[in-house]
Amino acid sequence: MVETHKQELFWARNNSILELKKAKGYLVMEREKVELLAQEKLVLSDQYKCETEQLRAEIEALNAEVTRLAEDLVNINQAQVSTLPVLEVPEERSHFQRQLELRDAQILKLKAQVRKLGEYNEDLSAQLR
Repeated sequence: MVETHKQELFWARNNSILELKKAKGYLVMEREKVELLAQEKLVLSDQYKCETEQLRAEIEALNAEVTRLAEDLVNINQAQVSTLPVLEVPEERSHFQRQLELRDAQILKLKAQVRKLGEYNEDLSAQLR
């Protein structure tokens, strides 16, 4: 009985030692995972910083390009305004001049009609007297 009890204790001790070694191996694995994750975090953080700086530089370059293009557009618009053909202005003026002449003719025609109606009115008034 004592011998059996010793053997059971021996097996229990060996089992405990195996479980302890297994747990220790698992703990070592977990620590290595934590270290790898910490290293990966540092690498990703560095990559993020580099990419952020690169994107900021690209944004600054694009903003400078937008500013330059806006200035070019303003300059082009000013150049187009200053280089309008001289012939276009007289054409527009002559168009308006023709409209004014037509209006003047209409006014003269209406004045003549008013004069005729005035004379007709006088004739009718004379006939009524």
